[in-house]
Amino acid sequence: ILRSAGAANLWIGQDFGAANAKAISEIRLTARSDFSSSHSNALHMPVKWRLQHSDDGLVWQDLWIHLREAPWELGETRVYAGAGPAAPVGAFRYWRLRAGDNLAGTYFSIAEIEMATSAGGANACTTGQAIFGDQRSSFPATQAFDGIVSGNNCWSISRGAADAIADAWCGQDFGTSFDLQELRLSARADGFSSHMPMSFAVECSTDGASWQVAWVETHDASWSAAEQRAFARPSV
Repeated sequence: ILRSAGAANLWIGQDFGAANAKAISEIRLTARSDFSSSHSNALHMPVKWRLQHSDDGLVWQDLWIHLREAPWELGETRVYAGAGPAAPVGAFRYWRLRAGDNLAGTYFSIAEIEMATSAGGANACTTGQAIFGDQRSSFPATQAFDGIVSGNNCWSISRGAADAIADAWCGQDFGTSFDLQELRLSARADGFSSHMPMSFAVECSTDGASWQVAWVETHDASWSAAEQRAFARPSV
């Protein structure tokens, strides 16, 4: 069976029948390809899951565990042939936030993104260079790193069926290796805090081209205006 991590009853699987045991060497998962006015339905895909097996359908054992799935694109298929990779450790030159779902169907917006090498530490984003997948002309990525949480000052992108997930990211090129340990996000200070991501992946890279998922955050609580939340980098 495929079981979503942290939710005991969210699972689906196959009974191959008596005397018909299977040794699974590969599984393929495909996201929904449709888009609604409120979100990309690809975002229904699990970001943490485990593959389990059983001889009696009662006692289950983990075979593969995946804890860091980046947000899925519409219709995307991913192929798995074993357990997920270990969490990347240490410092990386490039860090980015890749947004998943939110409560607004039209835009993603973040007023401020801060990155620190320790809990409550100084924000290092003032020394880096903003990088992004997309931005609206009046809401450039640089506004997510300018230290201003006021009015509609933010980084923002449009959402739609053509760009539901792929370009929904923003981050920093620090120019040298940076050991991110805490990410802090601030919502817009006006009436559009619903633009904040409810789920996201934190990704790192040494070259800005090949990315690894450092960790994934999934939160159900809505944001209030100008609210700041801190997210610690897990040790595993």
